[in-house]
Amino acid sequence: MLSLSAAPSFAQGLLEKARSQGITIGVGNDIPYGWITPDGQGKGISPDIAVKVLHEMGITNIRWKGMPFGQLIPAVKSGRIDLAAPSPVPGPHHSSCRSTLGGTLGSGC
Repeated sequence: MLSLSAAPSFAQGLLEKARSQGITIGVGNDIPYGWITPDGQGKGISPDIAVKVLHEMGITNIRWKGMPFGQLIPAVKSGRIDLAAPSPVPGPHHSSCRSTLGGTLGSGC
């Protein structure tokens, strides 16, 4: 049985791990929302937001992986990436996310 008091220490452990080892973010290659530059950096609206939030949390070692939108959620679930930074605007490509997650995200991801 997991005690609720264990949750904060577990989350703190994950945060410390991300601070010390870095984090890998998947981007859906959807200009202007997010893409990977030739030198491997994440650029666009979603990566900019992710970087700002992570830096505020003390996470500065960020690795980027570009992939089709439909592969972002499976990549998080399999551990290939730690975080997905998808397009914030629902589009036809978002239907794969809704079906993967059983429609729990409503009208878009």
